[in-house]
Amino acid sequence: MTKLDLKRKLILAPMAEVNNLAFRMMCKQYGADIIFSEMVSANALVRANPNSLELAKFSQSERPYVLQLFGQNTENLVEAAKLFDGKVDMIDLNFGCPAQKILKQGAGAALLKRPLKIEEIVKAVVAVVKTPVSVKIRTDKNYLKIAKMCDDAGVYAITAHARTVAQGYSGKAEWSKIKKIKENVNCFVIGNGDVRTGADALQMFVDTGCDSVMIGRGAIGNPYVFKEIKHYMTTGSILPAKNGLFDEWWKLYKVHCTVNLSEVKMNAQWFSKGQTGGATLRNTLAGAKSVEEVIKIVS
Repeated sequence: MTKLDLKRKLILAPMAEVNNLAFRMMCKQYGADIIFSEMVSANALVRANPNSLELAKFSQSERPYVLQLFGQNTENLVEAAKLFDGKVDMIDLNFGCPAQKILKQGAGAALLKRPLKIEEIVKAVVAVVKTPVSVKIRTDKNYLKIAKMCDDAGVYAITAHARTVAQGYSGKAEWSKIKKIKENVNCFVIGNGDVRTGADALQMFVDTGCDSVMIGRGAIGNPYVFKEIKHYMTTGSILPAKNGLFDEWWKLYKVHCTVNLSEVKMNAQWFSKGQTGGATLRNTLAGAKSVEEVIKIVS
């Protein structure tokens, strides 16, 4: 298969409970070059769990599309990767999630304490699939050793979220560590952390030398951010914010997703950020008891 182009791309981060199909489609529409799924359990995929299979579904219009897997059972990660070999554009292994429910499973960022296990997993997956394999890591104290190990094991790309596990999503991302990885590996390096504007993206490219930039929280409630960033990188000027994004999301969501009150309410709150009266609107939405009520509140 054609190798994925990872030079100077803007990439949607794999965000759990955020990256539903409607949101991903909007990010693609507004300029995301590459779309990541939210992380999907390899163990559950191997068991053909319906919810996990649903999470892994994607539209051809989203491609290039990357499926992110998490787990710590090497055999299951291999089998899950084989299920999607040739069907997606890259398979990503999550070694960076700091969520407690993932850490308790010994998966995600918990594996950063087990470099040899990471090496075992990467080598095993790379050996059985033709699809490019990438990894996502955090920049804890052994980050450079792990990055080099993954590079030697044959990964196509490394995404470095420049925070430690202890930081979670707080504090400032240390971009200098992304630069250090880029200087010490041969594979593509994707920078991640604190990119919310076009100026941020340009600065990350300059400061780190990374090949591509991943945007996560900056896109929540604003998939238009990809267009804003590209416009700034091309022209140096700032686009005005776009209105009506929740309505666009809702039209896509009710067609392509299983409608869920909690998800609709949460997205309505996210899309209200930055709006005049947004805080009041979010408080009102918190008390909504039905999807119809949510839609009426935001209309």
